Amino acid sequence: MKKVILLALCLTSTLAFAQQKVLLIDKSGIVTGEVRSAISDYLKDHEILIQSTIDFSVPCDYKTATILPNSERDIIELRDCDDRLIAVRDLGTDLRVATDLERSVLLSLVIRQLLTNGGSGSEVLVPLAKQSNEHYSRYFFAPSAHNLRKNEFYYNTLYFGVHDIQYGISDRFSIGLGTTIAMMPIYVTPKLSIPITDKQTLSFGTLFNAGTYVQNWYVNLAFVNYTFGGHESNFTLSGGWLNAGNVNEFDLEGVNNKPVVSVGAMQKTGPHLYFVTEHYWSPIDQSTNASLDIWDPQQMTYFYDDVTLHYNSNLVLGFLGARWVNKSQHTKAWQFGVAYVLNLPTGKSDFEPTHQKYKDMGYDIDDLSEIFSANFFVLPAVTYTYKFGYAAK
Repeated sequence: MKKVILLALCLTSTLAFAQQKVLLIDKSGIVTGEVRSAISDYLKDHEILIQSTIDFSVPCDYKTATILPNSERDIIELRDCDDRLIAVRDLGTDLRVATDLERSVLLSLVIRQLLTNGGSGSEVLVPLAKQSNEHYSRYFFAPSAHNLRKNEFYYNTLYFGVHDIQYGISDRFSIGLGTTIAMMPIYVTPKLSIPITDKQTLSFGTLFNAGTYVQNWYVNLAFVNYTFGGHESNFTLSGGWLNAGNVNEFDLEGVNNKPVVSVGAMQKTGPHLYFVTEHYWSPIDQSTNASLDIWDPQQMTYFYDDVTLHYNSNLVLGFLGARWVNKSQHTKAWQFGVAYVLNLPTGKSDFEPTHQKYKDMGYDIDDLSEIFSANFFVLPAVTYTYKFGYAAK
């Protein structure tokens, strides 16, 4: 290790730097607080400022150095503020067995090298990648299994009537809070993400809605997400269970204890444009009041039977549209498209036996299938998102 440090010192002894800001991210768990402090102190003397927090609202004036685990040895990659890859360096040794001093010296020198036109030595230079998608964690409203990064905030509004904010407590756990402009209901959305491979991620979470003011109802959707794909393009399959309480007065009892299945996807179609969609399905219990016209052929007259029909239905809803990412500040984005709701009754009711009895008695009665008609409507969909407040580990 000492030879490696001496070699690095020789390679970098004549390098000169203008003042630069670097966001240091450690995903290998090798940078302790003492190591980070030593790196910061060393590089400060060379006009390099190690940042712990980046404010996305200011002009882009920083680069990101990320330490990644790679088999038995670690690598460090340098990216610009648009997340475009500049260079990758194999650190050439196992820093887990090094002392804090050795880690801080070696990492400081490697960062200096990479900041000088890609550096020199064992790094691998690659072409600049396309702009990274900062909105990988969400579709129109539904989340993917990808999590926010630590200390990252994500604001989302639907129709400017529903507002929520998500916060990355760690790279794997986030929590959100939202409500409407009427401050009712209020919902909480914790989520735990578990990466499986580079292209597969699982997450577990819940969407808990509760009444405000003097109302005490709640609706909770516990879910699991599976996302296949990266940050640019991905597909998510979700399954959940919907449970409700104290909702009779709001005519929501029919959604209680029901499964919910959803799919979501995003696909990059241009430098600043994405195709985005999400769809939900759930069986629900419904009821409707009907006045049935019944013809009595013996009496040669009509009579009427006012009944309440209880039946099952399929509720399908979703969003379909495009995401436009702001060209100058890609942490801002608009989603435009359509929202739809389809209510598709199954055509079976608890009134079926009585209905058949009327027919068996020779009566001419209304066809129930005419009552169980599908309902479908579409309306424009507009959402706005903004990510801010990212900090390194």
